[in-house]
Amino acid sequence: MYNKFEVIIIGAGPSGLMLSIELALRNISCAIIEKRKSRLIETRAFGLMPLTLNLLDMRGLANSMISEGIICNYAPLGDGKGKLYFHSLKTKFPFLLSIPQEKTEEILEKRTIQLGVKIFNNHELLRFEEKNGDFLLFCKNKKEENIFISRYLIGCDGSYSSVRNLAKIPFTFLKQNKTLMHGDVYLKYPPKDKIFAKTSKRGMIAIFPHKNGSYRAIALDQKKMLIPVNTKLTLEDFTESLTSLSGGCNFGINNFIWLKRFRVQQKQSQSYQKGKIFLLGDAAHTHMPAGGQGLQVAIHDAFNLGWKLAFYIKKKSSYNLLSSYTEERRKINEIAMKRSSMLFKYEIANDIFSMSLKWTINKLFSFKFMQKYFAKDMSGLSTNYHKIFSKKKNYKKFKCLGYFIRDIKIYTHDNTLRFLYSFLKQGKFVFISIMHQISFISWKNTDIIFLASDDIKKIYGINCCLVRPDGIICWAGLDTKKFTKNIFYEIIFLKQE
Repeated sequence: MYNKFEVIIIGAGPSGLMLSIELALRNISCAIIEKRKSRLIETRAFGLMPLTLNLLDMRGLANSMISEGIICNYAPLGDGKGKLYFHSLKTKFPFLLSIPQEKTEEILEKRTIQLGVKIFNNHELLRFEEKNGDFLLFCKNKKEENIFISRYLIGCDGSYSSVRNLAKIPFTFLKQNKTLMHGDVYLKYPPKDKIFAKTSKRGMIAIFPHKNGSYRAIALDQKKMLIPVNTKLTLEDFTESLTSLSGGCNFGINNFIWLKRFRVQQKQSQSYQKGKIFLLGDAAHTHMPAGGQGLQVAIHDAFNLGWKLAFYIKKKSSYNLLSSYTEERRKINEIAMKRSSMLFKYEIANDIFSMSLKWTINKLFSFKFMQKYFAKDMSGLSTNYHKIFSKKKNYKKFKCLGYFIRDIKIYTHDNTLRFLYSFLKQGKFVFISIMHQISFISWKNTDIIFLASDDIKKIYGINCCLVRPDGIICWAGLDTKKFTKNIFYEIIFLKQE
């Protein structure tokens, strides 16, 4: 059996589903091959941060996520009292959304199917060959072997990626023998706070609510961190850890949906690309559990690669634009990995000096500037590609270059008020000019939506800017007339201005 597509994605997790949406929006023929028969419920990820919600809102998916999750306005600091609040963030979503990964996947899959993407479940990639510019993928389905053909191959198949291994893409691996315990459980006496976390010399626990009435409980128990990951986790064992780590309270845990140990590990591929093979999410980088970074950056990877790959396939950009995926995302993910690694080391440290340091840091969070700084960092809203854009001539003049744009007010031709993200649902570039300069643009392009807003002057100190399909400001100026066709072509072909 032969199935031919422009792009084949291995793995129907969040990054694979999101990438398929990005490609299908631009009429790129793609399919997803998934090893599992059905969606896995035993997943580590269970929350969406503000930046991720912003990106999902650009595609009209944020509200669906919010309807299936629980809004949490803060993150606990671990002393049982202190909280990191998100209300200072300049976003429509100043909160952490507690939502199981399987629900996130369910919503993304629904949109994927609406766009006509085919998902082949219960298919395992065995090997692939390159022939005449195409990939021949040999996949096992029950006892049969099916062959798929594609021009591009995308690995979104997790930390033990078959695509990465078969392509022999090297990666650095920080091996840890430590294991954590987690699961979805039912509590008779849940914590008073919506989200609860507490650290002690023995370790840390965290409890997050789910909309179905269950709770995600995580236990980092120093006494049990060397137990092999494949050792069965019993309710009695998990309850003992919760009780000890909380200081004597087991929260009335009386049943569970699932319980599991998982290994702490961190790795990153040396490159996210090899020819026409690309890696996203855990296939490219695996993070420590602290800070909940893994799911966020996986979705961000898909937003970054999707429009670039579509542009290149349609011969609207050069290979340089496509290869910028690794350059941009690898640097961002390195920062996220360092952050989660530091947080994890901070959480498991139990000597006298470390415990004193934790107490001091928690006290510092009573200051507004500390709250604001760490909330922006943890939320992802500080993410930017400023080092990439620093090569541009006007970088020093316009500090907004390389940053994600806010959901600013837009006034249409009939003076109707809308917001920017509603226009980004089409997955196109957006050019924004202040009201009295928008008429200066005398040319059009089907890949650009031209809009007017005075907010860019108030917020960024500019009169015009170009926003990429993934929400990044990639050009800015004071004179709308200077945004010419040549400027746009230089941007998508990555030529120097």
